[in-house]
Amino acid sequence: MSLLYGYSGDKLEVYSENSKYLIKKIFSDKQKWHSSFRKQNSFRAINNSVATLSSAPIIGCDLASNNYSFVMPYISGVSGVDLMTTGYIEIAQNLCTLLDMYVSRCLSISIIQPLKSELALEKIAAIKLKAGSRWAPLINEALKKIKSLEDSALLPASECHGDLTFANIISSSSSCFYLIDFSATVYESVLSDIAKLEQDLLFGWSSRFGSAAERADAAVFARYAHPTLAKILKDEFYSAFTIISALNYLRIIPYVSDNITETWLENSLSELLSK
Repeated sequence: MSLLYGYSGDKLEVYSENSKYLIKKIFSDKQKWHSSFRKQNSFRAINNSVATLSSAPIIGCDLASNNYSFVMPYISGVSGVDLMTTGYIEIAQNLCTLLDMYVSRCLSISIIQPLKSELALEKIAAIKLKAGSRWAPLINEALKKIKSLEDSALLPASECHGDLTFANIISSSSSCFYLIDFSATVYESVLSDIAKLEQDLLFGWSSRFGSAAERADAAVFARYAHPTLAKILKDEFYSAFTIISALNYLRIIPYVSDNITETWLENSLSELLSK
């Protein structure tokens, strides 16, 4: 079985071999393959006395005929909105502890340096060309905000997942979590991961299509799963975090194709820029 995966243009294939289900991820280019493979393969598991956070193991890869791919075992569990609507506070608390440990580890090996705002401005200029007039006022507001912050923006450069949304966290039990779909990002920093997490934890990205009850369940889960250190760091590095978060939301604009996502994006970005 083959299916498109998210907005990236990459593909997933699910197949069986020796009575086991396997997942092959096929990348659209070699650079994306290399970054994802390197990050996922080198991620050091985090564990405490009750829970573990690790990356899904890579058991094979293929670079033949420009077929940039790698293979992982199928992991039975829940992710995304299904994870956030389980109703199990224990799962949220265990995940919160592990994410705090992860953020702490990233910060401990980070190098503090000025954020290169020109990278964000170049990306946003490209987005603006694709976006059309409907999004121009909000994009211009974001550009104004970024330019007001760029001189004070310090970045803790560090290892990072690159796309740390709840869609990329699989819970196979209340104490066992796997990360998938590591990727390169404009700013290699733990702040990029915090911005992605808050896309779910504060603004409800994964649950935006759910019923009122599902969105309420996801909000309760988010309250218990939100890592404390993430809240501290986004305040400590306010300028850099705001720039990274603004870019994170703006990059969704070219892919918006439904009214729910359009409203979600406008509300989320407006709230971010108003702070």
